[in-house]
Amino acid sequence: MTVLSIAGDRFVDAHGRMVLLRGVNLGGDSKVPYPSGGTNHPSDFRDHRTVSFIGRPFPLAESDEHFSRLRDWGFNCLRLLTTWEAIEHAGPGVYDEPYLDYFAEITRRAGDYGFYVFIDFHQDAWSRMSGGDGAPGWTFEAVGLDFRAFPEAGAAHVMQATYDYARGGIQHDRFPPMSWPNNLAMPANTIMWTLFFAGQLFTPDFLIGGLNVERYLQDHFLDAVRQVAMRVAPMEHVVGFQALNEPSLGWIGRALSYAHVVAGPHTTEPVRPGLAWSPLDGLLVSRGETRTLADLAFDPEKMAVTPHGIVAVNEGRVAIWRPGMRCPFEAAGAYRMGGGSPEVLREDFFQRAGGRAVEPYRVALLPFLSRVAERVRAIRPGWFLFAELDPFSAMTGARFPPGMPPRTVNASHW
Repeated sequence: MTVLSIAGDRFVDAHGRMVLLRGVNLGGDSKVPYPSGGTNHPSDFRDHRTVSFIGRPFPLAESDEHFSRLRDWGFNCLRLLTTWEAIEHAGPGVYDEPYLDYFAEITRRAGDYGFYVFIDFHQDAWSRMSGGDGAPGWTFEAVGLDFRAFPEAGAAHVMQATYDYARGGIQHDRFPPMSWPNNLAMPANTIMWTLFFAGQLFTPDFLIGGLNVERYLQDHFLDAVRQVAMRVAPMEHVVGFQALNEPSLGWIGRALSYAHVVAGPHTTEPVRPGLAWSPLDGLLVSRGETRTLADLAFDPEKMAVTPHGIVAVNEGRVAIWRPGMRCPFEAAGAYRMGGGSPEVLREDFFQRAGGRAVEPYRVALLPFLSRVAERVRAIRPGWFLFAELDPFSAMTGARFPPGMPPRTVNASHW
């Protein structure tokens, strides 16, 4: 296969001819362990350190069947999924070597069938334990969160904790269709993404093993990426890496007590169905407080998403911080609890730092993408960086910030 390069806004081959990449996602089931880790199986995730992803997207014995079919259908490119959890689920710095060998072999066989491959480090809503997939369970433990408490506290919408498996079938009352975007605004996700992308900015004194929480989490993620990159480096058909599927910015750029209920000139963000969380709501629910939130739904008469009622969240007053762990955002001066009531100390806590307005993509995503590019290109300089923005902001006009790494490919959704 010819090595790809970029000429203007085109992929070109060694002769300068434009190459059209016609590809598929391979595959959605790579987000969960094999063979019984899918959401069609009940789980409390107590086995999160011992799972295996060998067999995702399919067992090696089936590879010829799948690759030959895809080739015959006319595809020439694969977005090959893996997750941080698949590589480093056993604990910080403990890599699943058999899985890495398996993944490298799947990648190699794809080249035998003439496919270009770019490797997608996939995530949805941070982790399986917070209603999605991606990060290992120990990341919650490292920052002081108890993922077992998420469903009861209302901090994440986890199918395995809400779906009635004995009843089966579609259950709109327990797990409505397309409910996963609501998780992006819920505390389990917003805490993790805020710490991952901006821990040094907002919680500079939150250290894990002597490192700021942001550097600790990102370093482990990047080391997992490196494990894959080292194994596929000799394969000419691997054209690059996608840093993260659908990255979320958590609370970065949000006013502390603002809940997005009505669209207005102050924001281009669409109003979406589900509970309207403010960062303060999320922080207080996380520490075991009950909060009343507006419930939004689509009104067909108004053809708009409008308030549909209110919902009390965490009536059982369940804290998701582990015993002895203080909320790091309270410790950093965002708010304080006085006499059992919250007091906002800085409404702009997530909007300004060091006397300057925070530009979410510039201060969060750009440095991260630059680190990913640097890490993989230290192994193979010619790799492309496939990147995307949060899909909801991208659909309302957000753009990549200036200074993106060279040879970045826009891989945005929608």
